[in-house]
Amino acid sequence: TTTTTTTTATTLITQALSRYTPKDLPSPVEWEAYRSIELSRAIKCPCIAYHLAGTKKIQQKLSEAKELEKFLDAADSDMVRLFFADQFSLSEPLEASSEKAIKDAIHHTERYVLKPQREGGGNNLWLDDMKEALELKTMTKQERTAYILMSCIEQEPFTAALLRNGQVIVGECLKEIGIYASFLGGTGDQEPYQKTVGHLMRTKLVGTNEGGVATGYAVIDSPALV
Repeated sequence: TTTTTTTTATTLITQALSRYTPKDLPSPVEWEAYRSIELSRAIKCPCIAYHLAGTKKIQQKLSEAKELEKFLDAADSDMVRLFFADQFSLSEPLEASSEKAIKDAIHHTERYVLKPQREGGGNNLWLDDMKEALELKTMTKQERTAYILMSCIEQEPFTAALLRNGQVIVGECLKEIGIYASFLGGTGDQEPYQKTVGHLMRTKLVGTNEGGVATGYAVIDSPALV
């Protein structure tokens, strides 16, 4: 006689340490696992909606007229837009503003960057690489629709000393700051929990296009509050 015992475990929280690159989901097996997690009652970190909200396409969409007003009042929307860089959709058929931006970017490559729906650094296209992509020399028109075109953020450089792997490099630098937030969504009319919980400041040498710390492009810094 064979006795089989089945134990059911309850998963409370799932954390995605992958799913940020296409190679993380190489077959239908991985996609089905992803789907099962999303349909479960476990807390997802992040859930698919929050994951998509952080993509460049959503950022570009929120920069369009009347989109922010779906979430904020008119005064707050105008204030938030002051901090937006110009972003342009490359979806076909191209809008007039996108066509104009593409032509300008081809002639002034230093003013723009081409961004895919990726994170982690090393995926953006700059200068000649961006120019050739926009001219459809290195990708098809369909492939280009996966990117957004963004105006570069301009700032005054400053002199700083960077310490990495025991070596100090002094040079003209730029800074980037990001704000950490904690978010826990509910169901139905349940009010979500959301709170600002900290920040991350990165400093990199002028001429360094990417800004990742783990990928070696920048170092962690601290802001001086005045």
